[in-house]
Amino acid sequence: MAQRKKKPVRKKIATARGKLSKAAKPPRKKAAKRAVARSAPAKKRRSKATAKSTAVRKVARKPPAARKVVRKATKRLSAPGTVAPRVPSAPAAQSGALLELDLVLNKPVEAGLVPGVVALAADDRGVFYKAAFGVRSIDKPDPMTPDSVFRIASMTKAVTSVAAMMLHEEGAFQLNDPIVQWLPEFQHTPVYVAGSAQRPVTELAPGEVRLDVVFTPAAGQKYDDRYGPSTRLQVSSTPPGLLLDGAGDDVALDRVLRLDPTVTEGVLHVTAHAASCDADPAIEYPACHLNAQDWGVPVRLVEGAATTLTLPLHG
Repeated sequence: MAQRKKKPVRKKIATARGKLSKAAKPPRKKAAKRAVARSAPAKKRRSKATAKSTAVRKVARKPPAARKVVRKATKRLSAPGTVAPRVPSAPAAQSGALLELDLVLNKPVEAGLVPGVVALAADDRGVFYKAAFGVRSIDKPDPMTPDSVFRIASMTKAVTSVAAMMLHEEGAFQLNDPIVQWLPEFQHTPVYVAGSAQRPVTELAPGEVRLDVVFTPAAGQKYDDRYGPSTRLQVSSTPPGLLLDGAGDDVALDRVLRLDPTVTEGVLHVTAHAASCDADPAIEYPACHLNAQDWGVPVRLVEGAATTLTLPLHG
């Protein structure tokens, strides 16, 4: 039987020393990190990539400074009757809508189309936008301000309409009220009911109808009455029986016609003349003009219709 060879004593002692030194050494860095990570709570064991993505989401969710400023400005303006100053024009202090409005209003100024622009917007809570761009005048390049005063024209309709709507809101009138309730002169105004645009049919009441030809001289001229009346009016009808009275020639440009109620439809033929001359008294030999107009007015006789027929004669 073969005997196991024994290790030398020296070799045994070296092996034991090696095991003791290995046990005494501290763990490596990576191993230490893994050990700490295993012992730490779940919240702290996130990777660097996860932490970065979370930081990005926090930045995206956080409202920018511009929104904060505009939100604060809106709160100041929300009180009824208050007029707060203009929101700063710096992009960092503007909401997207106000900044876009600034760009739109300032664009024609920068393009040289207009010297300046002023804008104001308000609701039931007060003014929420007020801005001025450019200058007041090309001759006087003073900066445009929200309180600049302007000369405006053709604003009668706009101002009157706003005033009328204010009265309507107060209950002074209704939109479906008859116009003659407030403007009686429209009681017998002829209206278009049929026919072409060149020859519309006019409804007139049977019996007496007043014909008025209104002459308006051209600018710089006046009606020439130096040698008496310088007008002429001719009236006839088709069929002739439509006119019971009022046909023929006369000097005056107004006449009372009597229409036969048994003739329901027809045409009134009207011819008018009027002379006008230069109105400037400094002109020694004024120039004179003879103005003439012919009308063929299709009419329809209807009870309760207009009793006045007005025709314009322009110089």
